[in-house]
Amino acid sequence: AGGELGSTAAMSTTAMRFFQWGMPIMSTLFMSFWPALLQLGFFTTSVMALTQARLFKQTWFRNFWNIHPLPPKDSPTIEMESRSGYKGMVIPTTAREVPQQPEVSQGGVFGNARSKFKATVSDLQERGQKFVQSNMEQNTGKTASRRSAAEVNEAKRYDEKRRKEIQQAKMHNSGRKHTRR
Repeated sequence: AGGELGSTAAMSTTAMRFFQWGMPIMSTLFMSFWPALLQLGFFTTSVMALTQARLFKQTWFRNFWNIHPLPPKDSPTIEMESRSGYKGMVIPTTAREVPQQPEVSQGGVFGNARSKFKATVSDLQERGQKFVQSNMEQNTGKTASRRSAAEVNEAKRYDEKRRKEIQQAKMHNSGRKHTRR
């Protein structure tokens, strides 16, 4: 809700005047020699952003798109100074409660990362060893076949039959070429 409502409460009047008058004047001076299409792009983007900001403040627009309504201006706020040790300027918020920080284990952030890294490394080592072992078995022919002996024999017979058919087709085609000449 902070971005939608703006932060004018925390901004001094001098800063507000600078952003209202100084920035547009400086932007005009700096961009006066830039290509026209780039300036048109900046202008179009600015108009669209202004339109979007106005639309998001409208109740009917928020209802149409099922966006949570803006809090009323007189809604109760949490006094953050009582819960924080921060002594600077604290901006009141419309939040109902302050979210709790997630608990970190005894190892801390780096301890958790280190343990996850070690687990990943050991997993990779294990997978690598299995991969190397399976490749060695395949190369030496010691691997356990997924097919039964009958299936392996059937596959060998089919391969032999197919090779003979291909060889006969080549011989037949080469004979045709010689007869055409």
